[in-house]
Amino acid sequence: MNIGKYKLIKALGRGGEGCVYLAEDSVLHRLVAMKRVWNGSREAEEKLKKEAEFLQRLQHPMLPVVYDLLWDEAWYLVMEYIEGISLHNYIKRSGMVSEKQAGKWAEQLLSILQYLHTRKPPVIYQDLKPDNIIVCPNGNLRMVDFGAAYYRNYSGNRERRDAFSVGYAAPEQMKREGYTAYADE
Repeated sequence: MNIGKYKLIKALGRGGEGCVYLAEDSVLHRLVAMKRVWNGSREAEEKLKKEAEFLQRLQHPMLPVVYDLLWDEAWYLVMEYIEGISLHNYIKRSGMVSEKQAGKWAEQLLSILQYLHTRKPPVIYQDLKPDNIIVCPNGNLRMVDFGAAYYRNYSGNRERRDAFSVGYAAPEQMKREGYTAYADE
């Protein structure tokens, strides 16, 4: 199936709000990741557009690069394809991680969180979990899925969507009224 100049190859993952596909850019001959939300609601489409705008402002080696946002019967966010395996699946297959490796990965995660938190305004990444961390073939980590991220607003206006994954969010985050849980089981 083709979406514009992109040929869909396979689904990479499904979440609470949509699906990410592996695709090939037929013009530039490179693999890309294409994210599409499940329902075509205006709210879901606006969220995907905001995620594209959000990610394209950020530049860090652990973040995917945004290539395109296109419409073809639905909105698609086209991003850099990050080769690797989710940290969740890595641990499931490999078992325990050595203390040295865990320390290296902790440093990498702290590096990206420091980068996000020192933006002006700060970026809050609300859905940190093993499924949103990719272990690349070189052993380094990359972070994906910025659908629940937002800029910290000190003015009191709430422009963010309160979201989290059950089992990974802080208890106080889950107890607040109005929070939406992702049950990605």
